[in-house]
Amino acid sequence: MNEMIIKEIADGILKANQQNGSKPSTNAVLPKIALVGTECVGKTSLFNSITGTRKGTISSTPSDFEQIIQEQWADAIRIFDGPSYKGKFDQVFVDYINSIDLFIQVCDIETIRRNDRRLVDILSSELGKPVLIVLNKCEKAITSEKRNLLVEHAEKSLGKNVICVSAQTGENVALLLSEACSLLPNPTKIEVIEYIVN
Repeated sequence: MNEMIIKEIADGILKANQQNGSKPSTNAVLPKIALVGTECVGKTSLFNSITGTRKGTISSTPSDFEQIIQEQWADAIRIFDGPSYKGKFDQVFVDYINSIDLFIQVCDIETIRRNDRRLVDILSSELGKPVLIVLNKCEKAITSEKRNLLVEHAEKSLGKNVICVSAQTGENVALLLSEACSLLPNPTKIEVIEYIVN
């Protein structure tokens, strides 16, 4: 179900681009979105959910070596899954950070870490980059009351509004993509389709 909704969004972007006279080109400079965050928050799971690929290796244990993977999405956006932020930027991250148009910072809904706060400050305040904050694994917050408390805590800790998503079930991934597209240079408006995951 999730892949079908994301494909509909991608088709909507392609249709909007065609109506605006834009034609996809392999040589075009596409907007770049990077998924960033600390270790084990579900960046790669979210990357795989958005792109419909299995490029990234998913692990519940931190890895000493991480690489940047990327995928072109809807012939309109390049999406990157970067290395985990571990309190400092490694050279791989520094080399590509300035070319990114929008960062989606992924956090675990149950745990806001000190490095989560530090990363949002670096990206938005120090570098002046747009940052969209996502609380992943929202399926863990079984009741709406628990979810609301966790969202309130995250927004207070990080100083920004957040979007709850589940890379596992696809919940709110369409909303995330819609919001991300609206924050890109020359934003493309897309219709968010509400759906229920069984």
